[in-house]
Order: sequence, then structure tokens, then C-alpha cells
Amino acid sequence: MKANFARCLCFVAVFLFCSLGAEPLDIDVFMAADDGNAMQTCVTIASLLKNTTDDERIHLHIVGDGMSEENKNRILSLNTTIRNFHMEWRDFHMGRLEQFNTERWHKSIMIKLFVAE
Repeated sequence: MKANFARCLCFVAVFLFCSLGAEPLDIDVFMAADDGNAMQTCVTIASLLKNTTDDERIHLHIVGDGMSEENKNRILSLNTTIRNFHMEWRDFHMGRLEQFNTERWHKSIMIKLFVAE
């Protein structure tokens, strides 16, 4: 349990990781998303894209449990309407959360416990 708590703290500390040694600047962002928070995910990504420069390369790592193709396409449309970015989708098997009490927290929050993997 301590290891999972440490992973969670690590995630909070490095939510937005910038590799400062390279030009142009690479910005890697991890997000956990599903159909329930697709709109909020789109707004967050749009804000990120509008508040960064073309010299900053955005790499989004989105992990979720079965986001619909319609919502994925909405997020991908930001690639042409605002500016280019790289996105990587990863599906998450929700059975991995069985060891945790997930009654108080949404599954997209619990997925973040596994970000180190």
C-alpha cells in the first residue's frame, strides 16, 4: 500500500513534466479520462494548447477505460483546430482496481495509482 501511495504522490508532484534540456521544449502530460469526463478533458487540452507556444511540443498520454470513438475524435479535432500535438491512448483494464476500495473515488482518479507502470 505504501508503494501505491508513493506513486500517487509522485504523480501529483510531476503532473506536468518538462524536459528542460532540449530545444524545442517537450511537455509530457498524463491524463486519465473516460466518457464521463471527456468534456473536461477537451477543455484542459484546449487550454494547454492555447497557453503554450509552437516551440513547445505537447505529448499527451491519455489512459482510460473505453472512451467512445466519438469523444476520442472530439479530442483529436483539437489537433487541427488549435495546433498540432502528439497523443497516445492507452486502455486500462478496470479489474486491476479490485484490490482498492473504489466507492469514494471515481475510476479515472484510481487509474492514476498506476501511472508509474
